[in-house]
Amino acid sequence: VAAALKTGGFTITDVILGDETFGSASFTAASAAAGGWVLTPKQLPKKRRSWKDDLFAYRKQTIELLFQRMIQACGLKDCPVQGLGRNGAFVLAPVWLYQLCWWSNYRAKKPVARIKEFIDAARWRIPA
Repeated sequence: VAAALKTGGFTITDVILGDETFGSASFTAASAAAGGWVLTPKQLPKKRRSWKDDLFAYRKQTIELLFQRMIQACGLKDCPVQGLGRNGAFVLAPVWLYQLCWWSNYRAKKPVARIKEFIDAARWRIPA
């Protein structure tokens, strides 16, 4: 990721959640210079728990479980589009939706993993 950031092949986001390998001083500084913030266990406060700790604890789940939850929540069975750009958008849209639902549940102090119910409650508005 650090090499891709130097060559412009990595698009920086406001926040990057990563494991300890993302927490090097050089990558953190390069990310900050590009306008992003890296959150890893190294950047968490030692004494005080905050929303950052909760978010990182949630991130510790395996990526397979996260994708399984997104597939179930969004009802995805296959990718109906072709081409790198369209496939990327098709994959990123459920990720964005999942994170938005998670954040909304977190702020409302509801169980954060109840994503499918959140999406199902809104499905009645979408014509079949």
